[in-house]
Parts: sequence; C-alpha cells; structure tokens
Amino acid sequence: RWQHPVLGRLLPGEFLPLAASAGLGEALTRVAIRDAIDIAARWQAGDRPLAITVNLAAADLRDGTLPGYVQAQLADGGIQPAQLTLEVGEEDVMAEPAAVLPVLTALREAGVQLALDDFGTGRSSLAWLARLPLTELKLDRAFVSGLARDPARQVVARAALDLARQFGLQSVAVGVEDPAT
Repeated sequence: RWQHPVLGRLLPGEFLPLAASAGLGEALTRVAIRDAIDIAARWQAGDRPLAITVNLAAADLRDGTLPGYVQAQLADGGIQPAQLTLEVGEEDVMAEPAAVLPVLTALREAGVQLALDDFGTGRSSLAWLARLPLTELKLDRAFVSGLARDPARQVVARAALDLARQFGLQSVAVGVEDPAT
C-alpha cells in the first residue's frame, strides 16, 4: 500500500504497473525488502520476533542479483532468513518456470521462505509445482469465497490443501471471512 500525499491510500494494482513501466520496479522491490527487514528487526529488538512477507513482481523473478541483495539485507538487519517470506504469483512463475527457477532456488537456499500466491487461478503445472523450492501454497480467494455454500469449491479447496500437504508445504486459504468458511 502507498499513502500518496494527494490521492490518499493506493493499492498496489493502482501504482505498480506505472512504476514498472517507468523502470522503477526493481527499485521499489528493493525498498520494500529493505523496509520489511528493518521492520522485522525492530520487532525482534522489541522482543516480538515476527515473520514478514513481501510480494515480488514478475520481473523480480528473473533478477539474478536479487538473492544476493536479500542476503545482504538480512545480514545487515540481523534477522533470520526464515523470518522473511517472499510471495510470488502463480501466473508470474508459470509464465516461464525454467527461467525463474534459478532465482527461486537461490532464495530458498539462502533460507528465505517462498509462497506461491493465487494458486489455482493460473496455469500451474503439477510437474513444475513439484520442482519449485516453495514453502507455502496460498489457495486463491476465488476458491475460498463462498466455500461453505459451494460443494465444487470445497472439492477444489480440499484437493489443493491435500496437494500442499503432500508436498510438505504450509497452506493458506485467502479470504476466510466467516466461521463457516
């Protein structure tokens, strides 16, 4: 989120495409990572060691310098790599899985957690899902919303959560907003 001085609070979908087209995507990602690690370090110093998540853009997944940058920021911030989760969109990963695998692998080898967001909405390949160095699978809101009333969504959600479990991944259902869901 960005608190713009004139326009007020803007959601990422409102300003990230413009930033990327202006060549500022990499800089924004790095600021977000640095700030997130700084926040996590302050929480840790205040005896509240909490994890933090940062979303990556599609272009970040092909940036071979990103893993080194993340490692340097983690070292400077003094937090454990496992306290940082980098979230990647299913569509972004599956657009070119072979091209993004080296960056994801280097991040995972550094100890960073990796979450696959929007699972089930793109064109996931189960063969690639098995090869990706993920730690978390996030079932998209499209399957979770109305889950209690829709048997088909229940089947999809159960299957996705079982898949995550079988791969040894943590799972998150995005959009749980009522007790029945």
